[in-house]
Amino acid sequence: SSELDALVKKSLAANDPKVAPAPITSDVEFVRRIYFDLMGQPPTAAQVHSFVRDASKEKRTRLIDQLLETPEFAANWSRYWRDVVKFHATGQNAARIAYPALEEWLAEKFKKNAPWDEIVTGLITATGRNDENGAIGLALAHGAQPVELAGEVSRIFMGIQIQCAQCHDHKTDSWKQQQFHEFAAFFAGGQQRRVEKPAPGKPAVFGVFAVGKPRYTYTKVDDPKKLIPVAPKFFLTSIDAKSAAEKLPENLDALSRRKLVASYITGQDNPWFARAFVNRTWYALMGEAFYLPIDDLGPERDAKAAEVLDPLATQWQKGGYDIRW
Repeated sequence: SSELDALVKKSLAANDPKVAPAPITSDVEFVRRIYFDLMGQPPTAAQVHSFVRDASKEKRTRLIDQLLETPEFAANWSRYWRDVVKFHATGQNAARIAYPALEEWLAEKFKKNAPWDEIVTGLITATGRNDENGAIGLALAHGAQPVELAGEVSRIFMGIQIQCAQCHDHKTDSWKQQQFHEFAAFFAGGQQRRVEKPAPGKPAVFGVFAVGKPRYTYTKVDDPKKLIPVAPKFFLTSIDAKSAAEKLPENLDALSRRKLVASYITGQDNPWFARAFVNRTWYALMGEAFYLPIDDLGPERDAKAAEVLDPLATQWQKGGYDIRW
């Protein structure tokens, strides 16, 4: 934390020497804020009194470590990410049923301190029934439609809004329509269906299944009857040279496509994956962000205090995407 403090102070001094860092908060303010931030609830009076009476120098660090291991921390942040998925959901009916299971799945991952790349890979590649695999909630939120999933996966996990290029080349960024659909082709072949009718007093059970070896096509606005076939290709070619150079096997099945794109998104050579998470977390904890809106990053955006964001994201990425870190 001392390294981070030094980065922030240096950034403040470079950007506006008149702005002084905020003073250290009081114990009462700190304990209340940290309970809300990590657990989503206020401390009890007894917890406040116990913390204030503690004279040890390491009590703040020790309290943070304790709260990070509580079920309440896992529940609080599973609700946060459930809401991120719900925010732009297009497949409302099945999605409403899937959200409780998604929240429970996320909470279990946070309890185990699963790394963020593992969690995101699980969400992108999930198949099966929502009563057996809550991770399919992401796919159910969009009816397992490849164009919807492509836009949301990019927005949520990389902070890049390539979905604006679905119908035409992006108006303000460099993304082309073909790049969007090459990315969407990774999500082709998934199907959503109801697998069990609702029993009395219970909801229906939905499933998402990867079907066969998909063929993906798209159309242009000026010629909507012409189907243009495209093969999967990751759009961040300037970052992922391997993806740009390699030709994927033509017979790649639906699940293999998703596993491959998950590896591109979460890979160590994609800095936007780490930046998107750090930017969101910083905003949730501090009320300020390096990029605003918090889900609109990308090569053509300038970060505020990039000299703080970049080393923080790089260290988190190299350390294995440890969420508690």
